[in-house]
Amino acid sequence: MLKQFYDKENSDIKTQYLATINTIEGIFQKTKNYANSDLSNGNFYRFFHYLSKFVLKISTFEKKLESDYFTINNFEKLKKDNNELHEELLPENYESSYHNPAFSYTHFGKELGPVMSFYYGLYRKCIFYALNGKKYRSHKLNIVLVNLFNYIDNEKDFNSVDLISQIKEFIISDSLESQDRYLFETFNPEFNSPIYISKDCDLEDLRYLFRYGDYISDNEITIAKFLNKYSEEGLIKLAKLIAKAFKVGFSIGDKDMSSKSTVGLNFCIGQERIIRFLIPELKKMNLTPFANGVNSFAVNKQFFYDHRFDNAIWMNTDSVEQMLKFHVQSADNNSKYLRNVAGDIVLINFGEIPFTPIEKVECICYTEEQQKLLQTYKIGAINAIFKYKPRHETSFTALPFPTPQIGKDFEDIYRDILKVLMIDTDHYEEIQQKMIDVMDTADHVLIKGKDGNKTDMYVKLQKLENPNKETNFVNAGADINLPVGEVFTSPELEGTHGTLHIRETFLKGLKFSNLILDFKDGYISDYTCSNFDNDEENKKYIKDNLLFPHKSLTIGEFAIGTNTLAYMISRKYNILDVLHPLIIEKMGPHFAIGDTCFMMSEDTKIYNRFTNKEMTARENTKSCQRNKDLSKAYYFAHTDITLPYEAIDHISAIDKDGNQYPIIKDGYFVVQGTEEFNLPFDNQDDL
Repeated sequence: MLKQFYDKENSDIKTQYLATINTIEGIFQKTKNYANSDLSNGNFYRFFHYLSKFVLKISTFEKKLESDYFTINNFEKLKKDNNELHEELLPENYESSYHNPAFSYTHFGKELGPVMSFYYGLYRKCIFYALNGKKYRSHKLNIVLVNLFNYIDNEKDFNSVDLISQIKEFIISDSLESQDRYLFETFNPEFNSPIYISKDCDLEDLRYLFRYGDYISDNEITIAKFLNKYSEEGLIKLAKLIAKAFKVGFSIGDKDMSSKSTVGLNFCIGQERIIRFLIPELKKMNLTPFANGVNSFAVNKQFFYDHRFDNAIWMNTDSVEQMLKFHVQSADNNSKYLRNVAGDIVLINFGEIPFTPIEKVECICYTEEQQKLLQTYKIGAINAIFKYKPRHETSFTALPFPTPQIGKDFEDIYRDILKVLMIDTDHYEEIQQKMIDVMDTADHVLIKGKDGNKTDMYVKLQKLENPNKETNFVNAGADINLPVGEVFTSPELEGTHGTLHIRETFLKGLKFSNLILDFKDGYISDYTCSNFDNDEENKKYIKDNLLFPHKSLTIGEFAIGTNTLAYMISRKYNILDVLHPLIIEKMGPHFAIGDTCFMMSEDTKIYNRFTNKEMTARENTKSCQRNKDLSKAYYFAHTDITLPYEAIDHISAIDKDGNQYPIIKDGYFVVQGTEEFNLPFDNQDDL
């Protein structure tokens, strides 16, 4: 559909496009002797030789797509072509690619090197432009290539600052159309090709995987093969569960779904068969799905890590102001699509091989001033969307699935995780309510570690004005986040203090060893880990990857996970270290650093199903500043950190008189009526 939609734009530039490709062919030929020491600007010749080579590869790919490319070629041919499109990012090639800022640094120096690496990476978009019939977008980038090369080739004493300025100018000038088209193509279901792939392609013919343009690894292929042989009955049951969970998210938030007509699906390549069965279940709810995110396994995680701060290239006060105007304008242009959105359903993969990044001094970093601007930019961009898609009118559901990288037991683990996802939520919530009834009598909760775990936390609970009608805890079933199994609250910041210690955890895809966070009045006051040999490096690792761009974060959430079946299954397969946070957070007490779970929807009332009590602890003294200054109210970050059951000495609710009511003791649930949660601990052989 997109290919036809952009016919006019492509037709308008057809002649110029071919002329530009011919020029780039000339650049490729002119620069192929870049190693000749007599050539001036040899480093730039090498750079443009490889860049023009990639552009010509894309041009050849576009010609292939003009025929029935995905059906006339066999699977092996498509996989070979796919591999060649992404070959520079493969780990074995990355070190000597301009995609790598360290390599670019060695050729262009400290100032220009990272910028040239960033610019080189812009041309990755051309793969997706080709597949979606947007030749006119590739043409814009090709013109930039020709202009920059001519500038360097003709100006023997060119200015690096001027070169950087030209790259930044293109980024900013192109951003309005980029954002406008992104919103249009994403939120308008008529132009959403990923849904077409899930709904209409022959999913048993795995050639469909290459239609996305992403790098297709053995992981996507294995997932697709597994789901193709999984029972139709089981997938229908799963689809009904997901649709029901999404609908329940509206009912517990007392939200009206009747005015909404679309829903965003965010899934991973290989999961199309789940999406195929989910689409008709959503249609029964009068919701038309669109894909607002299709993910693949990263061809090279180091590449994405190296470029995580690339926006620093263009970020200054004037450019942020201009960019935000573009965000507002593009949201206004697409307001009719944004208003229709009921929310998002997210299918997430977990179990990938743990990634510990290499820290590179050659990468772009934000200055302190840019860190402040980044927060302003995030708030403005989010608000532009939330104007027409406010959180208090939408909901979401997220659920995790294992990947083949999890090990040889992948298929058995997948089936067991599906058992966890399909636990009877009503029964679970009934049991969880007994814990809430006890904790609602408390002034604070104590969490103490054991066997070398240094956790010692004092969590201050918010005051209930009317305990007969109010509660401090959400009784979380299978709705917003699957699987079922947690009760959670927003702690009172003032009075919350202590130490949280996790021996090993993976957060944001990164490994943290012996993570220690100290809190004072709800804010992180100190931190360290043992990833590196010296404390300075450890602090920097936490600062860059957990706190950035902030100097501190608050405790936005305290919760107790109750899904002991998930916990014991993780022990059975020894996969605790690679589980997704959506499962881990249900397997013990956890603390979220950053915003509360109710960010930008604090005024929407939430009621627990079994008591009909209103959950009133929806904000804290930071988020309550939202009506005056959003930048002071929110971090736009929320990271869950879970303490495993075996590390717990006790979790106890303490009332105003100092009376202590144990919730968990030595890893076991001890509130009367919650004993059923301990069954997986005692019946491991039956799992």
